[in-house]
Amino acid sequence: MNARRLVGCAAVLALALGSGGRLRALTLEPASIAEITTGAGHQVYGWSGEFAVSGNLAAWIDGRDPNANRVYGVRLDEPNYREFLIDMEASAAAQLAFSERLLAYKGPMPEAEQPEILRLANLANLAEISRTDFVSRCLYIYDLDLSGTRLAYAGQEPNSYQMAIYLADVSNPNQVEQYRIDLLGGNDGFYDLAIDGKLLSWSLEYYYEPNEVYRRALRVADVSDPHHPDIVTYDLPQEVSLYSLDASGAWLAAQGQEDYRNGIYGVFDYRDREPQHWRLATIWTEKEQEYYRSGPRVDGPYTVWVAGTRAPSAAGRDGPADNQDEGLLKGAYLMPDAGFATSTLHRSTSEMGAADVSGQRVVWSEYLADATELYQGTISLECGDWGYFRGDLDRNCQVNLMDLAIFAADWLRCSVPFGGGCEYAP
Repeated sequence: MNARRLVGCAAVLALALGSGGRLRALTLEPASIAEITTGAGHQVYGWSGEFAVSGNLAAWIDGRDPNANRVYGVRLDEPNYREFLIDMEASAAAQLAFSERLLAYKGPMPEAEQPEILRLANLANLAEISRTDFVSRCLYIYDLDLSGTRLAYAGQEPNSYQMAIYLADVSNPNQVEQYRIDLLGGNDGFYDLAIDGKLLSWSLEYYYEPNEVYRRALRVADVSDPHHPDIVTYDLPQEVSLYSLDASGAWLAAQGQEDYRNGIYGVFDYRDREPQHWRLATIWTEKEQEYYRSGPRVDGPYTVWVAGTRAPSAAGRDGPADNQDEGLLKGAYLMPDAGFATSTLHRSTSEMGAADVSGQRVVWSEYLADATELYQGTISLECGDWGYFRGDLDRNCQVNLMDLAIFAADWLRCSVPFGGGCEYAP
């Protein structure tokens, strides 16, 4: 195993509105917001990992059967959101990992002191959903994530009971290849993991023997060759911890704490094999009115998470009374130059549990009086949200002959105050 370490870390970058705040606030298209759990008797739990979205499909763990958890799904492009059954016997299911049309979760309960079983559900053909089980290498799985046909999980090794990080190639569900990527020390602590393409990331606290201190860190393994993973370790500032990881493209997003204050963090260009080039950015932190609930989840340039507030709505708007909880669906646009912009996508007088995102589609949960419901909405972007080129004189997000005509019409005109031949420019 080829391991490299960066000792020490650049300070957290408190980037406000990256790249000059070019992006206006993200919103959800009002007409796109709809309840998607319309089946009779559904019982969605609605917490982080208990539902997921991929493309035009959403899936959730359901407790309507008192004898066993089930897994249901729904097509998000159907107007009536007719649910379909994915798995009738999913007693051990506690967390879903969804990638394209492949869904992964814990399978049947194993025998005592036996490794846990993982289940794969292929949703490519909804009329004939296939399910396959395989035995993991861990007694208890703490976290799992899926990217394409790469399934990553973390759990306790059967013999040593140490925490280990594994990668499973599930391209052939009937013959799954599994590789141990990292074995944590006996005194080390595991937090969370995420996988995107060939990069597997996990956060941890490890015991640094030379100084006999604990360090919080982010490790990223290039698993192009899972037999010989290339691992780098990024030591975090002493006051920062990262949990709830998710990754997409150039960004890794995480919930974390700085001096015990919750926030959402982004690690830009964590794909670089030299961690000193990474940028750790504070995307959002708890304020006096807002507090963290769950997340984040990230796909492409979009990341979403859930917060809450006890503050009344903005002046002049209908909203909850003072000291009444308000659910906030938060979002950020992650730019390709390390900048970002955050906003509140949606507000609700109901308490929100968690959110997931796939492209511009967002799914979130709300706890109502008699049931937990799932909703969907579409992120809206308008001309100007990516900024304007200097040559876009008419601000229509296209540089063309119309801009040249505007430029030519004012050729050699002057607006220097009281200058000879100059005039006021409206």
